Amino acid sequence: MALARFGAFSVLDAARELSFNLARAIGLLSKGHFAPGADADVTLIDLLSAPPVVSLVTGHQVMIDGRSVAKGGAWLVTPHGARAAAEGGLRFAVVDIGQSRLYSGQP
Repeated sequence: MALARFGAFSVLDAARELSFNLARAIGLLSKGHFAPGADADVTLIDLLSAPPVVSLVTGHQVMIDGRSVAKGGAWLVTPHGARAAAEGGLRFAVVDIGQSRLYSGQP
């Protein structure tokens, strides 16, 4: 957001870079956009001072006034780690890195 305040990005471009493009870069296809099937993750940012104010993850408030109020969490694992995570009783989500830009050569 500092780049948006500096004028290098519009606020919309900065939001896109911080959400949609970042989620795609690491293969999180259900994150970074508002569409059916997407997770209900939202962060509100004070455009005057730039820090995040409130965050919701899967519809649950995890940050208020910049302070974490999160409880629990989930591991992000590849398909190879899913069985071990399940056997260990962990909350987890499977990430398909084949859908990420990390190994595809895409910018």
